[in-house]
Amino acid sequence: FVGLTWDGRGVAGVGMDFSNKKHFETEQRFQHCAFLNLTDSGIRMGYKMRYATAETLYENCYFANCTRGIALVNFNVLDHTMIGCEFRGCGVGIYGGKGSNFYIRECRFANSTESDVVFMGEAGSSIRRSVSQGSKQFVDYRAIVAPLAIQDCRVDGWKASPAIRIAGTAPVYVMDTVFTNAPSKEAPIWSAARVPITTCCWS
Repeated sequence: FVGLTWDGRGVAGVGMDFSNKKHFETEQRFQHCAFLNLTDSGIRMGYKMRYATAETLYENCYFANCTRGIALVNFNVLDHTMIGCEFRGCGVGIYGGKGSNFYIRECRFANSTESDVVFMGEAGSSIRRSVSQGSKQFVDYRAIVAPLAIQDCRVDGWKASPAIRIAGTAPVYVMDTVFTNAPSKEAPIWSAARVPITTCCWS
């Protein structure tokens, strides 16, 4: 799918809905597409499905004013890669539900009203070289078995502490990430696990 625009105008729920009940899908590609003003999701993968949609690429796509930009909502929705995408004014930019995983690269999030990224998946995922500006929260991590790596990101002016909330129990690695213009003196990373955060620097 190349160069297409879906505009829900605040009425339509989902731009593209992948819910395959007969076949396993793989190697979907979304490139230079825009998903605007959708009340549920720009793209929703795995809704009430029987078979998976995996190995999917989103490249240089734009998501604005959607409740969720990309929603991975079922098991075996695996290996979804987002490269150079922008999420602006969404509730949640990327939602990784149970059984999913993703790789986020060089993406930009702005003014998310809930969280840029929510992750509850069951396979390792990562967020690298991405920027968050003016969102309520950068990452809401709720997985219990899947690790998450966050590397070389910039988080600026988040609205409510913490910027990264670790409520799951699997390892989370945060490396080479800069936090600026914090809303309070509270640390930008909070963890519910009984594992100390040994190093954290922000300005």
